Amino acid sequence: MKRNHIACMLALTCMVGALSGCTKEAATPMAIRYQKEAVYPEGIAADDYEKQRKNQEENELNEEFIESLAQFSYKTGTKILSGQEGNAVYSPVSLYMALAAAAAGTDEETKNEMYGLLEISGKDKEYLLDQTGKLYRLLYSDNEAGMLRIANALWIQDGFPVSEKYVNELTKKLYASIFQVDFTDELTKDIMSDWVYKATKELIKPEITITPNQVMTIMNTIYFSDIWKDKFDKENTKEDTFTLEDGTTVSCDFMNQYFYNHEYREGDGFASTYLRFVNNGSMLFILPDEGTDLNSLLSDPEKMKDMLDLSKFHNAEIDFKMPKFDNSSSIDLKAALQGLGMKDAFSKNADFSGISNEPLFISAIKQDARFIADEEGVKAAAYTEISFETTGALVEGTKVNFHLNRPFIYAVVSDDGTVIFMGVCKNPTKL
Repeated sequence: MKRNHIACMLALTCMVGALSGCTKEAATPMAIRYQKEAVYPEGIAADDYEKQRKNQEENELNEEFIESLAQFSYKTGTKILSGQEGNAVYSPVSLYMALAAAAAGTDEETKNEMYGLLEISGKDKEYLLDQTGKLYRLLYSDNEAGMLRIANALWIQDGFPVSEKYVNELTKKLYASIFQVDFTDELTKDIMSDWVYKATKELIKPEITITPNQVMTIMNTIYFSDIWKDKFDKENTKEDTFTLEDGTTVSCDFMNQYFYNHEYREGDGFASTYLRFVNNGSMLFILPDEGTDLNSLLSDPEKMKDMLDLSKFHNAEIDFKMPKFDNSSSIDLKAALQGLGMKDAFSKNADFSGISNEPLFISAIKQDARFIADEEGVKAAAYTEISFETTGALVEGTKVNFHLNRPFIYAVVSDDGTVIFMGVCKNPTKL
């Protein structure tokens, strides 16, 4: 159960369609007064199984938390991805990390709603930060085969009072970097954008918006790269046809591979298979049946849970074909989260007294993400931003063809079931 859920979360943090940047010239004393860079965990080599085992033992997650994380992925993935026009990429883990950092400073109804959204009602802040910190260390990797790097940052208006206890908790538990900036200086948004650009290995350079009343921003970034265990031969990449939702077609490069004995599943309204990575996890592909509307598969969390279940596969001989693609999206998350019951945090009644003795509310929350798949493997990145303002300011199977030649769903899932990315590819020729 544990392995399946964390795999599901990588598939949802991949349902998916992953660090040059912050220059010394941009980070002038005029815009940034103080910074404390996080010290990240040590990377573990892909073949250092002893260190991997030790890391897993030291950071074993509570079974209840694993279930909470999975349920969060199912319900937010359904709410955020359904009805999106064009390609969409979403990282549940990135949103969870950012919301956990914000929720650690809540009380009263704001806490009840945010903890409910995070599926940890009845738990305390210590539980939230302890489990989220362990998740961070379990997912974090940086070695010769690939990388799953998570970065958190707290951007605070110069002179705005923020609880020292809160800051220390974020730096120690969630490896957050701290920046004291001037949100009235236009240069600040360039510094923040450069930080994201660096943290996502130049995959995302967002358009940052700042306002005169802005006093704090929480940011989370995730960068993921890994290579296929069974790489595609570039000589087998051929141009072919992809059919769009409206029935029209586009031409794009398709990667081809033949598997004599490979995982395959036929579900209710879809077929699915997955490809393994060298470092950690797999990329799951969910292909709607002919005539089945893709959005109908994103209709409810239980359907999402079923599609991401890696325990239901059997072996088959597969002629596999998938388009090379580079998908990206920018999603305003406020309406979706309000629809899931998180309302108080966006109102003037919000209680973030654990962050500051000044009244705070969330003024904006968004996520940008990008997902690239080619013959070598996958690169993907996501960045989540929460802005605050103050009111005072091997068995033989059936032979099948699995051709991803129409809109499909995809996800990156870790070996223990965490969904890292999830996405919808409706047109592989469009960003």
